[in-house]
Amino acid sequence: MHPTNSNSNTETGNVLVTVACFFGTVALALLLLLQLFRYGLAVADLQKAADAAAEAAAAAVDLEILRATGMVFFSGSGQVDLLMSYNAERNSTYLAPA
Repeated sequence: MHPTNSNSNTETGNVLVTVACFFGTVALALLLLLQLFRYGLAVADLQKAADAAAEAAAAAVDLEILRATGMVFFSGSGQVDLLMSYNAERNSTYLAPA
């Protein structure tokens, strides 16, 4: 028969389990916070790259044809897509390949 006033044999390891659960929960919360921060950086970087590409495309529009006909034609070398890609990559820092 077990003694009634001694809990040392029945509650061994409770503190260890509690501390392990606490630190596990804190670690998961920190990992989630880190992922949300990285998501915010990625969204901001994509927006910056899209803005740079749009500015490059807008700068290449032939305004005389646009005013005369209402149609968008690009002036210059005709390689607007390369110019847009170049500006998008140049303004992308977080998602740039290492």
